[in-house]
Amino acid sequence: MRSFQLLYLFVFIVFWIFIGFGAYSSIRKIIQKKGFKIGYWGYSIFIVISFIFLYIYPNQPREAKNYLVYFYFNAFLFIDFIIKIILSVFFIFGLFLKQKRIVSFAGIIIASGLGIGILFGLTEGKNDIKITRIELLFDTLPVGFDNFRIVHISDIHLGSISQSGSLLPKIEEKITAISPDLLLFTGDLVNNFSDETEGWGELFNRITSRCESISILGNHDYGDYAEWDKESDKTENFNVIVQAHSKLGFTLLQNEYKIIHRENDSVFIVGVENWGHPPFPQYANLEKASTGIPG
Repeated sequence: MRSFQLLYLFVFIVFWIFIGFGAYSSIRKIIQKKGFKIGYWGYSIFIVISFIFLYIYPNQPREAKNYLVYFYFNAFLFIDFIIKIILSVFFIFGLFLKQKRIVSFAGIIIASGLGIGILFGLTEGKNDIKITRIELLFDTLPVGFDNFRIVHISDIHLGSISQSGSLLPKIEEKITAISPDLLLFTGDLVNNFSDETEGWGELFNRITSRCESISILGNHDYGDYAEWDKESDKTENFNVIVQAHSKLGFTLLQNEYKIIHRENDSVFIVGVENWGHPPFPQYANLEKASTGIPG
């Protein structure tokens, strides 16, 4: 696994340097000032050093809790990567055309526009909440559940959300406006660690107290993506996350079901644990979760 990671890292860096030369050559046709070369490659060296610092030594993503630092660096690196690919492509096109400066200039305009668009999406766009309304029709649905409203949310990843931000309050407003009969949360409450759940109780309980609220676990809730000194630390972390679901107002289903009643009718809500394709862990047990439900 270690050799694979090093090989992957080596290929990435080589490709990044390759497109870096292409981007430099493209911009160089427009900007010919002496300081540009120093500034461009100085910036590139800074990116490489930052990447090594965050991903190789002394930091490791599996041990990180400063998720926002990684988010913004990854966003910046992604934009840098896309822009350099575009500039490199236009540089190659320019090799076969006479108007090389015009081609380079067009590449810079397109790359800059796309970069700004991606930056907006990664910063402001991620707080733009969209609601998808789906009407489900079942011949076997009990009469009492006609017009029953369910809100489904997922993958909150509390470690990546600032408690002073507006994302979750916006979610609260949207859910309140819908006035659901049932709230379903389908996993990934945290990125890795149980302390990410601290300080959210008041806000979540305002949301979950409005209706029956049921949750299941996601792949990030098990602590499988973090490094642990002892297995008992991982177990304790998991147990606190499980308890957090209850503190936040959810009924957590771990390979089990819950009966929802409405008027004289009822339905069964089945909740299984996370299931991933190998080599990811497989915790789900649908047979166990369904045991006791009438056929």
